[in-house]
Amino acid sequence: MPSLPNYRLFPTTFVATIALTSNACLLAAAGAGAGGAVYITERDIDSETPLSVDAAADAVRRAFDDLDITQGKYTTEMDTGRERRTLSGQTDDRDVTVKVASSGAGSRVSVTVRRDEVLWDKAFARTILDRILAPH
Repeated sequence: MPSLPNYRLFPTTFVATIALTSNACLLAAAGAGAGGAVYITERDIDSETPLSVDAAADAVRRAFDDLDITQGKYTTEMDTGRERRTLSGQTDDRDVTVKVASSGAGSRVSVTVRRDEVLWDKAFARTILDRILAPH
């Protein structure tokens, strides 16, 4: 009699596939440099950092220069004691938005890179975030 295939791995494989394809926020890996954990959502790459909002915004500008991203609009907002800055920029084929918000003693940095109306470039967003979090 032929043996039946071993289906014991199916539930684990199924759960892993669902987790990797879901829209939920996933903890991807420990961040490099001054950052903590890096979080990947459907469109963004985020991380907490001990940098102040000012220092993180300066790091964003340096990252834009290093990666040949033309800086566009820059806004600052205060909302119930929480400071938020948004820096946007462009490359030849991508729109970049970086949000920096005060969070505890540091800040939270969120990077979004859009290729068009429906495609996001998480790999380039991660490159930008790594450059922002790298010690200078």
